[in-house]
Amino acid sequence: QVAHEAGASPRFVRCCGQYEPGPLAALLVAMLTLPFLFTGVLRLAPFERVYCPLLPFVAVAVAWPTTVAQQRLESSLAAGGQVRAARWAGSPLVLLCLIAVSVLPWLATYPQRLAAVRRERFAQDGYFNYYAAGYHPSLVAQELRWRCDDRQPFIICFDDADELAMRYYLAGEALPTGRVRHLPDGRTAAKVFLVVPPLPHYDRIAGRYGIAADVLADLPLVKDFGYYNLHASQGELIFTPVAPDETEAKEDDEAAADS
Repeated sequence: QVAHEAGASPRFVRCCGQYEPGPLAALLVAMLTLPFLFTGVLRLAPFERVYCPLLPFVAVAVAWPTTVAQQRLESSLAAGGQVRAARWAGSPLVLLCLIAVSVLPWLATYPQRLAAVRRERFAQDGYFNYYAAGYHPSLVAQELRWRCDDRQPFIICFDDADELAMRYYLAGEALPTGRVRHLPDGRTAAKVFLVVPPLPHYDRIAGRYGIAADVLADLPLVKDFGYYNLHASQGELIFTPVAPDETEAKEDDEAAADS
């Protein structure tokens, strides 16, 4: 109608009113299958958000058969043939029903399946948990600043994987990682604060500070910060500190064992 009002010839209108759905269908199939095919062949498991650019193609793939069904139904009803309308609109509607039946149960069970995957492939690092978990090392540092008494010796223990984050935010609070009291027999006395993620490596932390792993595991929980948990001893603990050279030697042995 717009073309007629613009003065276009009938031949031009007929040509513009016809279109070939083949190229669009091929493009949709390619865009919705090739990314998953390539990641499967390369054995990659990217985050779900990597596939977000495919959402417009998913929308077109769903809206296209819906629009075709609506147009065919309206044209058939306008011609007075209800049976013919049902026949023409049937194939796209069947396709949409099949998509809904296959997709809706998958969406309904997604939270349970995601939780199962996270239990099987537990990733414990700040980057992975930044969006999904409460990753707030600054709040841990602020809590430690409030709890550490200048008159009482203390030591803040954490794993080597959390070294950069904890030292950075503790420095922002002008709080050292420890002020211990040295005993005449060479041992150390201090109130122990332990900052650990959901699955702590107590043996590795014990090797860093010379505190037994079972003692670290039994420290009471002070506060849950989402990703980090803060534990603290009731009073001062006595332990034998690990010399820096011994710590470096243990780390070298662990690196060699991992390689």
